[in-house]
Amino acid sequence: MSFKDVKELRTQGKLNEALKLALVELAIDSENIWNKRALAWVYYDFLKINSDYSKLNDFNSFWDKLMAIDLSEDNNQILHESIALQLGKVVFSVFRERELPTTILDELLTKAKLLSIQRPSKANSFLIKAFLKGTKTWPKVHEVLDYFGFDGFSDSDYLSEEFNGRAIPSTVEKYYNYTAKFYLDAMKNRNDNPESYDLIKSQIVEFLPMLEKQIARNPEYQYLPYFRAKLLLSIGENQSVFAAFLPFAKRKKTEFWVWEVIADTFEANDENRFACFCKALSLKSPEEFLIGLRLDFAKMLIQKEMFPEAKLEIAKVVDIRTSKGWKISNEIQQLLSQKWFLDAPILSSNQDLYKRYIDQAESLLFNDVPEHIITIEFVNRDKQMITFVKNRSHHGFFSYKSYLQRPEIGEVYKARFSEVSKDGFHKLLSITKANESDQPEALKKFEGELKVNEKGNFGFVDDVFFDPTTIQKMNLKNEQKISGTAILSFNKKKPLLYGGVFCFPLYLSLYENPH
Repeated sequence: MSFKDVKELRTQGKLNEALKLALVELAIDSENIWNKRALAWVYYDFLKINSDYSKLNDFNSFWDKLMAIDLSEDNNQILHESIALQLGKVVFSVFRERELPTTILDELLTKAKLLSIQRPSKANSFLIKAFLKGTKTWPKVHEVLDYFGFDGFSDSDYLSEEFNGRAIPSTVEKYYNYTAKFYLDAMKNRNDNPESYDLIKSQIVEFLPMLEKQIARNPEYQYLPYFRAKLLLSIGENQSVFAAFLPFAKRKKTEFWVWEVIADTFEANDENRFACFCKALSLKSPEEFLIGLRLDFAKMLIQKEMFPEAKLEIAKVVDIRTSKGWKISNEIQQLLSQKWFLDAPILSSNQDLYKRYIDQAESLLFNDVPEHIITIEFVNRDKQMITFVKNRSHHGFFSYKSYLQRPEIGEVYKARFSEVSKDGFHKLLSITKANESDQPEALKKFEGELKVNEKGNFGFVDDVFFDPTTIQKMNLKNEQKISGTAILSFNKKKPLLYGGVFCFPLYLSLYENPH
């Protein structure tokens, strides 16, 4: 029963004595599976106390001895899962090094492939999490995807974590994010090779349904919709992107790169694309992140012959690259030497240009929200509130702050709202001036004779109401012929007399008085 004695020595922490005894017993009976197991677990204990990059030589030595023991597959799994946890610790310790030893990581991944572990399992999850630390620094990290695949996640892998009060994405979210980045980089660096394009495209097409499944299962994973949009764009599926990307874009609309993605869904000369660039550049973002965006926008400005504006964008690109010590590309150098650049005046800012297109860009976010044609009934400039009318069943008010400069009664707009309170307050999503072809239900043309009541203090042309002030101010007479435009309104003072709804004149054309 010496294998029990070996276990007892291990429990007491007497590993050297346990090792000597296990080796003696295995020499006596080399085919005894209990003797093999006993020695294997002793080597595991040595592996465990050396599971750090600083002790890698000893770790490798005990690894080789342990893996050389011929255990049956039935006896492998528990041991291998324990070994995987120690291997993961070594991987984590490698990433703490100032200069990453990438060849060591390659060797550690090779070791991981030798282990027989369940999927899903705690060990499998731990190894994935460890190797994913290399997504930004390890050239061969993509081999992690090939080995681990997408079917070995435990329930805990789907949960986000917290470290020092900061939320950390779940293992699954990071895994899918990295996979998407890998395919996007591969597509970007394919060097216009048709065969390479077809191969990468087929891989993306195969990956997209898995990504979509995770988006549906985990709507809290914020960036998966972004990567889905980028992948669809990379394979030319622009038409599918916009609607699918909208929910994400609404949540992250203060991020410049969200508008860059939306811009990419439109053709090069589309005004919506131009508007999205303006919106992106209007946001506060680190200048070094905007280099590519500014250069692309400058090219659009050049096409529009907006040379001063283009010059400013290019100058900003040069300034930031110079301040960072980065190379000025040949493309930029060519632009700097062109006649239009040399002749164009210098502007201090393009903010006014950006602001002119912000409303157009933001309205794109709400294409899935019904648009209403409304007419302004009243403007409270002190509170920056508008009372509006759509038709007899839809009216209310909203704040126009940061949306409109100086709205006027009778103006017609196309507006989108996200919610309506019980008192009629509408939360505005977007608003733009209506086109001439848009037909507002709240405005009507009228023509006829004014019928003034006996006291002469109000009157009607059909159902258009003329209040005493209007009659007196314009010196209107009974049976006078009048034409004009009237607006549907809601009389809060005399709802019983006028049924709560009536029309009053906005614009009048007066004919010669009959008397």
